[in-house]
Order: sequence, then structure tokens, then C-alpha cells
Amino acid sequence: MSFELPSTFFNSDVLASACLLLGLLASRMIAGRALLRRDDITEKVARRWTANVRNVLILVAVVGLIMIWAPQLRTFALSLTAVAVAIVVATKELILCLSGAALRTFTRAFSVGDIIEVGTTKGEVLDLNLLATQLREFESIDGSVVPTGRIVTLPYSLLFSSPAKVLPHSRARIEHAFTMTFEPDVNLFSRVHELRAIAVEALAKTVAAEGNSSLSQVEAERCDIELGTSEIGKYRLRITLLGAREPRSAENAVACAVGAFIESQRTSSSTE
Repeated sequence: MSFELPSTFFNSDVLASACLLLGLLASRMIAGRALLRRDDITEKVARRWTANVRNVLILVAVVGLIMIWAPQLRTFALSLTAVAVAIVVATKELILCLSGAALRTFTRAFSVGDIIEVGTTKGEVLDLNLLATQLREFESIDGSVVPTGRIVTLPYSLLFSSPAKVLPHSRARIEHAFTMTFEPDVNLFSRVHELRAIAVEALAKTVAAEGNSSLSQVEAERCDIELGTSEIGKYRLRITLLGAREPRSAENAVACAVGAFIESQRTSSSTE
């Protein structure tokens, strides 16, 4: 049984590479023997020429192999590029999260305990890790710090699409704002001071019931009221509370007190 090489082998790049290497090896042997036969050059010069010939042959071998295998190398490079692009696309969000973590660390954008707002998500930072941050979610109403009871995991990739807003606050002084709308049948502009006094009294009772004695009297009972009108001409009160440890209960207490006062004024006006 005779063994025959396939005809494609003689036209392949393997045969061309083997011929190139054998030819260069034969050239080195011939050059080495030629240098050894010459008596008119010293041993130092012979070693120098031997090294030069060897380096030239290695360079020719590298260039020749690259030229022979250029199509295969090009295909391999394209395959590597496609694989690299696929990896980048598949791990895009992961890369963005790691980059966002670096951005937050280097810029010191926020830390644990801060109240931040990213896009439509607002809450208190509970934990920071390598890929995301955990928030105690608050209501999305402007100025509200009432917790929704949900824990939100916010990936750092959102920092590249939405700015991170750090809301001003203090751990001991929580500022909470809400709005109330009333019909314009009672003149509230002349009763702003009365409304503020009623709101301050209701807030003070709420703070006292919570046992919050670490704040000063002014800070614990601060309540600001801004009076304006809505787009359809109704009265709109924006009430800002400062010092309540439980914003929801403080909001309910102040809203009930203010609403009861305005309702009494409306009743008095209708009976006269």
C-alpha cells in the first residue's frame, strides 16, 4: 500500500513555507562554509559576518512567512476583531457600570447617607458596591422625602445618561415640601401669617410627639409657606417642613391643621 501526498499539498502555504526555510537554511550553511574557507579575514571578522548573515536570513524568513500567510493572517485578524467587537457589545453595560463606579469614586459625587436624584429615581443612598448603588426610594414629588418602602438598585451606567443631583439635607434636619390647592373663595393672601403660625404649631406638636429633643426650638419648629396660584387661578400653598423625623405624619398633621383653618374661614364667610 503506497502513500501519496494530496496534490493540493504542493500548492499550499505549508510547502511554500518549508521551501523558504530550507532555502534560507542552505544559504546560511553555504555562507558559513565560505567564511570558514577564507584565510584573509580574522576570526573576529568572520564571527561578525556570520552574525550579520544570520540576522539578514531571519529578517528574510519573517518577511517571507508574513507574505505567504498574509491571507490567512488577514482572516484571523478579522475573526479576532469580530470576537472583540462581540465581547464589547455583550459587556457594554458591565463596562459602563465599572466606568460609572470609577467616575463616582474620583469625583466623589455622592456617598452613603446622601439623598440623590438620578433621572426619575430619588432616594437615600444605603450601600455602594462595584457596579451599582442601593437607594431607599422616596416619592418622585418635588421636595418630598417620604419613603415609598422600596429598595432600588441603581446601576452606575445611568450616570453617563442622567446627572446625579445631591439634594441638600442633614441627617438631623430633614426638609420636606408638599403643596395644597384651594378654591379662591377665601382671601388667603391676608392670612399667610396665620397659616404659618398654625402650621408651625402643628409641626411642633408632631416633633414633640416623636420625642425629637436634640434640635433647638427654632430648628425643630421651622415651617415655611409660599402662596401662589395655579394655571387655572386656584390658590396653591407650598409648605416646607424642617425637623420632622417622620415626614408623612408631619405632612398629615400640618395639612389637616391648615385645611381645617381654611375650611373654617370659608364657613364663616358663607354664614355672614
